[in-house]
Amino acid sequence: MNRVLVDTNVLLDLMIEERPGSNAAAALMDLIKQERIRGIVSTCSLKDLYYIARKHFEDDLVREWIRFFMNSFSVASVDRPTCDIAINSDEPDFEDGIIRATAELEHVDFILTRDTKAFTKSSARRINSETFIELFAV
Repeated sequence: MNRVLVDTNVLLDLMIEERPGSNAAAALMDLIKQERIRGIVSTCSLKDLYYIARKHFEDDLVREWIRFFMNSFSVASVDRPTCDIAINSDEPDFEDGIIRATAELEHVDFILTRDTKAFTKSSARRINSETFIELFAV
C-alpha cells in the first residue's frame, strides 16, 4: 500500500470544488476511504490550511474540514528533528522543508502536491494528484 503525504494545496483542492485539482483530490479521498492508500498530513499543513481558509470561510466550516482531515489521514507531528532537517534542506522555503522532512521521516512513497519547484531531491517522489490517480486508481 502506497503511503502518501498530502500537501496543503491538495487539502485546499479537497475543500474548494472550483480549484483545478479538485476532481483528482476527490478521487484521492476515495482511494483513502477504500484503504487502497494511506494518507498522511502534517500538523503544519493543518495549521496553514486553517490560516488560508479562514480568509474565505467561516471558522466553524474550516474547523469541520480540519476535523474531517484529522479523521481521514494519519497526522504527523512536527518536532525538533523535523525542523532541524527542514532548516538545513535545500527546499525553496521552510514550509516546504517541513513537508519534505515529514515525508522522509514518515517513509512515504509520494508527496502529493501541485508545487512544481519543491521536493526535487526528496526520497519521496513528488507527484500531483491527477498523475497519481492516473497511475494508481486502476
